[in-house]
Amino acid sequence: LSPECVSGSFGVLRRSLACGWRDLPFSRLQAFLMKPSGSRFAEDDRPAEGRTGLAEECTCAVEFEAQTGLPAGTDRRFSVLHVLLALSILIVGAVEGWYKRALYSTDAISYLDISKAIPRHDWKMVFNALWSPGYPLLIALIRPLFPANAPGEWTAIHVLNLCILLFAWIAFLFLFRSVQPGLSSVSASERRSQGEFLLLAGYSIFLCAEIGIDGPSRISPDPLVDGLFFAAIGASSRMIRLPSAARGTLLGVILGAGYWVKTIFLPVSVVVLIVTGCALLMKRRRLRSAILAAAVWSALVLPLAAGISWSLGRPTFGESGALNYAFHVNLLPHYTNWQGGPAENGRPIHPTRMLLKDPPLFEFAEPFHNTYPPFGNAVYWYEGYRHFWSARYQAAAIARNLFYLALLLARQPLAYAILGIFAVLLLRPSFRRAWTPRVRSCWPIFLPALLAIGMYVASHLEDRYLAGYLATLAVVPFAALSALQPELPRRRSAIILSVLALAAAASLATADRAAFAAAVHHKAYSDDPEWRLAAYLREEGLQPGDKVGAIGGPNAECTWAYVDGLRIVAELGGIPYDPHPGPHAHWWSNRKQNPDSSAEDFWRSSAETQASILKLFQGTGAVAVIAPARSPQANAPGWKSAPGSGVWVYHF
Repeated sequence: LSPECVSGSFGVLRRSLACGWRDLPFSRLQAFLMKPSGSRFAEDDRPAEGRTGLAEECTCAVEFEAQTGLPAGTDRRFSVLHVLLALSILIVGAVEGWYKRALYSTDAISYLDISKAIPRHDWKMVFNALWSPGYPLLIALIRPLFPANAPGEWTAIHVLNLCILLFAWIAFLFLFRSVQPGLSSVSASERRSQGEFLLLAGYSIFLCAEIGIDGPSRISPDPLVDGLFFAAIGASSRMIRLPSAARGTLLGVILGAGYWVKTIFLPVSVVVLIVTGCALLMKRRRLRSAILAAAVWSALVLPLAAGISWSLGRPTFGESGALNYAFHVNLLPHYTNWQGGPAENGRPIHPTRMLLKDPPLFEFAEPFHNTYPPFGNAVYWYEGYRHFWSARYQAAAIARNLFYLALLLARQPLAYAILGIFAVLLLRPSFRRAWTPRVRSCWPIFLPALLAIGMYVASHLEDRYLAGYLATLAVVPFAALSALQPELPRRRSAIILSVLALAAAASLATADRAAFAAAVHHKAYSDDPEWRLAAYLREEGLQPGDKVGAIGGPNAECTWAYVDGLRIVAELGGIPYDPHPGPHAHWWSNRKQNPDSSAEDFWRSSAETQASILKLFQGTGAVAVIAPARSPQANAPGWKSAPGSGVWVYHF
């Protein structure tokens, strides 16, 4: 709102009215929204002479041509390139999102249950200490725009995920523009070449990270976390170069929104604020904008923390980190039906109720009324576990996670491409001398990403957690290279971009070939056995809200139950996975090592034993019991086979 800004904006408006709106290039508006970091508005629209070209000395939107390499005759080409890249991201994301996964995962069902609790004002469920409400809120907002049935909800969720993917791409561009050095000292054609180089390099990085590693097919807040992290680092970078109250407010809003989306953003926000403050002090600038950012962030964090504390009954900012640390570092048996032990882990205050010990039968109809309470409300069932720190356990966890991180990077063609590109370039001493200081100067960009990865390495690491941080790290060497790019031969720049493009294609082919094959063969998600089971149960008369039992477990991945709105209130099996005897891994991948045999035991038991178990199920209020396929010799009076699902159903 400075006089220079207002004057420059009215200058654009005056000339646009004189020549007609249709003659106003789109990139002028784009320049206003995505002007380089540290920009300030000149008093007129004439290019300033003798500028140093640093990020602090950029100009207003009407000087976009002089500052970014987009002469008047080429801005349409650059705008078309932006549109084409965004469309290609949406197309690839739509194919991956629609065809890669046909089922709702464990986490997805928990978030979807919260999204349904929002309109019915079930605030105890909404303010869950394990699952943040930001992503479910977006689902609750978009769901009414689509048909009120299972296919309509599936479509709504995937449309939302595509919107989040587009937001992440825009935020990534914002990050790229924030770390891009000024280029006033080079010619217009070189500036244009550099802008295209950065855009195409970032495009390959983004595809590998947000679709190759993660993707819109996963119903998860992680892509939204990535987009908010990109935006936060971009806003921090701009504020470091030119502090202002507006930029401090923007940074605080982004960080606060991140906490509402996922609890991990709380420590990440602290890191970003500390790094930003240190960078401002090193530049001998006042901390007022950083303090304002912290104040705005706190104002957004405290209401959610108060809601979670009220729901849980004690002060907390969220229990996701503590519980995952107990699971994956302290080796607390996880994720469902823990009854206590080993001794170092303590005992739960209110565990799920064990109705039968051999085979184990658990009941959990109350106090929660969601799809699968043992997983969706794990904090409640695990209340009472003993939290401790062990140097031996911590070292083992770090070693496991570092090994997993190495495997993750080894599977990424882009990692080899980036290492190969810079291994060749750094052979030239002159390039090393020019490139290395520029990389070091980007420490406020890469340090938060490294520390965020370190948080996961210290506790629990999965590939989808790291996509945004790895993409941010990949930005840094190319941002430094962009300053030297005009000195590179055009052919060498083309080779670099070609290598990155091939790596991105290889990454997508490796990670998503099943999705592309399903798209070619028009394979529908509704053909999956769990969707067929859901359709059969509806035909059999089961209604949303009905209680059901399940034989075999855990049943955290229960798409059939969520699609029909059923509540699993008891299960035969589903003992927690105890990580002590074997290597660190998830319970669903360790079932091969320690399989749940409760279903086989049930089918092999006598008719009298089966009847007594079914009576216990009936006592929980279940109207039906679902069981996996039985052997031909098994006793199964009263059971019906659900066509196309491999599952049997017993009705009370």
